[in-house]
Amino acid sequence: LVPGSVTPGSLTINYNTSPGALSITGVSGGNGVYSYQWQSSVNTSSWSNISGATASSYTPPAITVKTYYRANVTSNGSTYPANYATVNVYPQIIGGDISPASATINYNTAPGTLTLSGVSGGNGAYSYQWQSSPDGSNWTNIIGATTGTYAPPALTSPTRYSVGVTSNGVVAFSNSSTIGVYPQVAGGSVSPGLLNINYNTSPGVLSLSGVSGGNGAYTYQWQ
Repeated sequence: LVPGSVTPGSLTINYNTSPGALSITGVSGGNGVYSYQWQSSVNTSSWSNISGATASSYTPPAITVKTYYRANVTSNGSTYPANYATVNVYPQIIGGDISPASATINYNTAPGTLTLSGVSGGNGAYSYQWQSSPDGSNWTNIIGATTGTYAPPALTSPTRYSVGVTSNGVVAFSNSSTIGVYPQVAGGSVSPGLLNINYNTSPGVLSLSGVSGGNGAYTYQWQ
């Protein structure tokens, strides 16, 4: 009895995905009638039967660690294991963090450059797509923002930013960065707004009122 081999003999898949169908090929000898029992192992030393996996092919479920698969082939009471297949697993993709994670800027100004760091996993090759959202729920791709850094334009309302990191066809998202925007500064009004005084006399106290916006702390310079 020649138990054959599992094909493909070696492959690498994304984290938490299935390797697809594995098949036994090259079986010969015995009385020509064969039965199969698939097994799995994480170390090639200790093998476990897979319940219900008794055909000449087997499709494993999604896996997260390197796993080996083989089948015991039986013919006329003799059993031999086929050569095993090795299924390697890329590490889980970590989308990283944007810095600064939060900032508050003045109305209609730019927050400066945002930088993505801490990306890892996958096959080590990454592409990037920055996104923006007004509320953290509805996200829109930013056209042309496809590197590890992004400099947003001037903002007039709070905005969140995130990055979709793609490796080997799988996308993971970074933590979001929240950019707050202070309300537009309103300079208020001087009162009284108009008065007539006698020559060479003082108009009295002029007062400023109605100032709002900004961060709520104000300085003044009369002109």
